[in-house]
Amino acid sequence: MDYSKSALSGLVDIITDPSKALLAAEIKPMRLWLPFILAMLLPAILSFYYFSTIDVDWMFQQMQDAAEINGQELPDDMREFFTSSTMMGVAVGGSIMMAALITSISAVYLLMVAKVSSEDNRSFGKWFSLSAWVSVPNSLAALLMIIYYVIMGSNQIGLEELSFFSLNGLVMHYPNGTMASTFYTAITPFLVWSIALLGLGIKIWTGRAYGSSMLIAALPYVVIFGIWGMVVL
Repeated sequence: MDYSKSALSGLVDIITDPSKALLAAEIKPMRLWLPFILAMLLPAILSFYYFSTIDVDWMFQQMQDAAEINGQELPDDMREFFTSSTMMGVAVGGSIMMAALITSISAVYLLMVAKVSSEDNRSFGKWFSLSAWVSVPNSLAALLMIIYYVIMGSNQIGLEELSFFSLNGLVMHYPNGTMASTFYTAITPFLVWSIALLGLGIKIWTGRAYGSSMLIAALPYVVIFGIWGMVVL
């Protein structure tokens, strides 16, 4: 099977011909730098741009309204810490750390599954490479949110509204800031796409049946969203 000849061509192939990019992720694992940087950079750019331009007073009022809907009350002294620079720093740092953490956890999970269920001797680095490459759809989602925010031209729009392609944005339409809104906003076509890519990657790498490969790829998300849904819905 042919594989992507460069990191840049892999970025195109992961969308147009994913088998080539996923095979290259094993043969040339050090190319992970490109999707991994994008996974950290694009959400960080979104956070920086959003929190440097958003109407902070409006956002705080939205938080207060959401807290009331959820039967909660914000601390009286919270507003003085709720500034554009503070929110920007937390969001940018958090998006970078989250990308690294999620990719690492995914790699550890795949490594453990491989060790327990077979005699697979692939290293953590290779599974990290696969985890980085299948994150490309999520990077595209962040890019779409940046573009959408620019097009909207408003500084009074919630982050959840920017995820217009989410299950909440397309179907459920729960009010921003509610627990149900947060839950359904996390479910997007890009998440499903990423899981499908991971399942395909596992199949190509290990020779497993597609069904069992998809089960391995989807199981953590089924567990996480299942528990989350039982708590908030």
